[in-house]
Amino acid sequence: MVRLLPKFKVAAQMTALALLMLTACQTAQNQQGSTLSVTVEGSGSGTVTSVPEGIDVSTGGTAMFDFGAGAEVTLTASAALGSIFTGWTWTGACNVLEDFCVVTMHSSLAITASFAIDLDFVSVSAGIAHTCGVTSDGEAFCWGHDLHGQLGTGIDGGFANVPTPVAGGDLEFASLSAGGNHTCGVSVAGDAYCWGYGELGQLGNGRQRRRAGCCAGRPRVPFCLGGP
Repeated sequence: MVRLLPKFKVAAQMTALALLMLTACQTAQNQQGSTLSVTVEGSGSGTVTSVPEGIDVSTGGTAMFDFGAGAEVTLTASAALGSIFTGWTWTGACNVLEDFCVVTMHSSLAITASFAIDLDFVSVSAGIAHTCGVTSDGEAFCWGHDLHGQLGTGIDGGFANVPTPVAGGDLEFASLSAGGNHTCGVSVAGDAYCWGYGELGQLGNGRQRRRAGCCAGRPRVPFCLGGP
């Protein structure tokens, strides 16, 4: 024998079930709609940060943060030396004002910031596995393999796939020449600087060792590179 429930009990149970399902859907939507994903790409270098804090990502990376549904987030794109910010692309809504992108977290959002190289080179020299150049402003940049510190960034090892500033302070170069595993340059003042592999004395600084990073000064050392 089948026992039937009164109509009002069935209706109450159906209403409770509907409310439960609605609450679950709203919770799922809130969870899905509060995460912001930001990717930084391009040939140039730069970073994107957010207010409120949560996003801080540089070229080649992706950052994700749960800001909460309804939150307003302002993203700021900052280009590195020798690069320019070229724009935003997104899925969702992004109110753009030049380097800023303002979003309201009503749904899941994925935003990409792009940077491009913006350097005016007057000369370029290629070595075995690295390349260096001088811009119209006298700034020195190197890129490629850096096993022996030949990029002059102050750090041995790794590589750079975009032009990277030589760590020379306020030095203004007239020319650069990339060798096998070392680099030399002449400043506009006529001083010579070398960096990279120096175990055969090719840096000309009186020492047979590697020097990573260019230093301004040391007037008694015509070929100057690296720290003490």
